[in-house]
Amino acid sequence: MTLRKIKNNEVDTCIALFQETVHSVNASDYTIDELNAWAPLVEPHLIDNHSAWELLLKNTCYVAEHNNSIVGFGDLTSEGHLYRLFVHYSKPLF
Repeated sequence: MTLRKIKNNEVDTCIALFQETVHSVNASDYTIDELNAWAPLVEPHLIDNHSAWELLLKNTCYVAEHNNSIVGFGDLTSEGHLYRLFVHYSKPLF
């Protein structure tokens, strides 16, 4: 596994990881309407708050990569606060 800084073209990959994970892990605890409000299943570039996700590029953001696939990501604000931390729900690591 490799931890490295996010690349400019990987924001949509992180959004998709978030969407898939929310809809898989939380499916038994939330209604489909709640899941769609939290993580709408649309193409990442069509998300209403896409600009908020671009903070990944402004914050200090690292991705976890395994077998050339992003399996997690996290970002810190300039004040050092954890903003997001997500791992893919089903990517086997070994």
